[in-house]
This record gives sequence, C-alpha cells and structure tokens, in this order.
Amino acid sequence: MFAVECGQAGAMRVLPEAGAAVYSKNKDGMTALIFASACGIGSAIRLLLEAKAALDLKDNTGTTALMAASRDGHASVELRG
Repeated sequence: MFAVECGQAGAMRVLPEAGAAVYSKNKDGMTALIFASACGIGSAIRLLLEAKAALDLKDNTGTTALMAASRDGHASVELRG
C-alpha cells in the first residue's frame, strides 16, 4: 500500500514478484487496489491487476475498488481482472 501511496512504480512492480500479498488491507480495510482506484492511479491499478489483485474485496465500509473509482470521480479508470 505504501508503494502505491508514494507512487513508487519500481516497488509496485518488484513487491508482488517477491511474494508480497497484493490483497493485504490497512486499518481501514483498504487494499492497494482500492486505494489506487480511489486516487485514479492507473499505472498502479494495471500493475496490481497484473499481480492478480482481487477486484471483489471490500474495505471496512463495504466499498470495492470499482465503487471507490466511481465515487471519487475516476470512473474512466479501467478495472478488469
């Protein structure tokens, strides 16, 4: 999640290859994919989907990545697994 928040494309690419769980959640239940979708960070979304991040996970409020993208004005972000 920290790599996404800081826009560290290199780390986003290497972490899943090193076995980092792309479905881990923060204290609010957000996954890196939900966070990237809410912020409209297309490059992170693509990398996370390539790493098989789950589209159907929800945060503590019941929000999925697609819902976060739509809610925060990033409906044009492509979310396909």
